[in-house]
Amino acid sequence: MRKNVSRSILLFITIIVIFLIFLSYFIITNRQSNNSKTKPSEKEVLNSNKIKYSDCRRCFTYLVYPSNQTSVDLIIYVHGGGFVGGSALDKNSLELKEFFTKRGFAFASVEYRVYPQVNLTEILGDISKGVKTIFKYLDDNGIRVKRAIYIGSSAGAIAGALLIYAPPHPRLDISIYMDGFIGFSGGYCASYLPENLLKNSKLHNISMKYMMPFGDTDFKAARRVPALLINGVKDRLLDANPGEVNHHALCMEKWLKEHGILVKILLLPTGHGTLSYLTRGDNITVTTVMEFINSLKPLEDLVAYWSFDELMGGKEVDSINGYIGYVTEK
Repeated sequence: MRKNVSRSILLFITIIVIFLIFLSYFIITNRQSNNSKTKPSEKEVLNSNKIKYSDCRRCFTYLVYPSNQTSVDLIIYVHGGGFVGGSALDKNSLELKEFFTKRGFAFASVEYRVYPQVNLTEILGDISKGVKTIFKYLDDNGIRVKRAIYIGSSAGAIAGALLIYAPPHPRLDISIYMDGFIGFSGGYCASYLPENLLKNSKLHNISMKYMMPFGDTDFKAARRVPALLINGVKDRLLDANPGEVNHHALCMEKWLKEHGILVKILLLPTGHGTLSYLTRGDNITVTTVMEFINSLKPLEDLVAYWSFDELMGGKEVDSINGYIGYVTEK
């Protein structure tokens, strides 16, 4: 009898212990679940908005920004596609968004209409409107843009160079909004295009010299916006003589320097696909891009900024207001 009672007591105690173990597990699990809800993930602390700038299917910008900040560094990306295709939400755009939002940037990708629906001037108009709409939206929501960097790939780089340095119409000018320009695989000088593109002197019914005018014109830059040009030395799509250099990058560098604009070049051992070097984490490309963006910080409050890249003697023009400084050799 006593043995049966003891066994019953032991069984009862065992059941109680098992129950308490399960109860403790449930409480801990529930707390962890609640904690995960009260601690938002990186994606949950980002606001994302599709902002229309005109009444058409492709007239929008995709904006992502930290929800808990009142001032941001802003990347504005314009995709490529030869002005006949591409998307603000394609793989390159979304990978670039991930790259920069992980580093604390706000990111906007601009969509635009393409040829033959519209001509190049109208395409530039769409991009210009998209850029201005981003700034208005952020301002309306009490968010100050500390620095804004335009990043364009291929056709997007061509468009950015025109809109920032040589807008075909004053209303298209976006240079006042930009603290820096980064062009991936841009074509800037018509004279260096392959023969198959030059034979009719037009692309999409637009003069090549209108699209890529920086090789043989004497127009003045709208504003001195520092530039980083990233091109492939084997870019047979745009460069007539690919090899050890990229002629579009060198031509654009020459034009920018002649206008007193700070410019850096990164030449990569590839063809037209340079943007992937950044999104896949190539060390040299990532370092060059981030150092360039960080170098824009001194330009916020300075009256003048000289890079002194080439201490050859003579005069240097600053990259902000065009003040002239003289370099002397002792």
